[in-house]
Amino acid sequence: MRLYLSKIIPLVGSLIIFAPPDAIANTYAKTYNQYMGTASTGESVTLISVKTQIRGGYGSWVKYKIGQDIVETGIVCPDKYTPRGYFTDQGTRYPQSAATKKVLAIACAYENSIVNKR
Repeated sequence: MRLYLSKIIPLVGSLIIFAPPDAIANTYAKTYNQYMGTASTGESVTLISVKTQIRGGYGSWVKYKIGQDIVETGIVCPDKYTPRGYFTDQGTRYPQSAATKKVLAIACAYENSIVNKR
């Protein structure tokens, strides 16, 4: 087995892959650390950051805190095909409080500002 690996490693070490320019992702991130209000559970909600990545299409993620728990999740913003925005952790999860609606609204506004610049 060692002989086999010693022959493979030099080949892998010299392998160069050229990716087309549009395969490289542009990532935009903004830190907020801003209190949003109270969740439906009664715990405080703080928006930590939003990240949007563009590579062909685009995707956005949000990081926020409910009580002592940090949630990192993708988002789907409302558009003509999706009337309500939602979080993508645990499948489709709609905001349950004014605070998490505010998190989603700010994250979607950030996504729109990045996507519409292009």
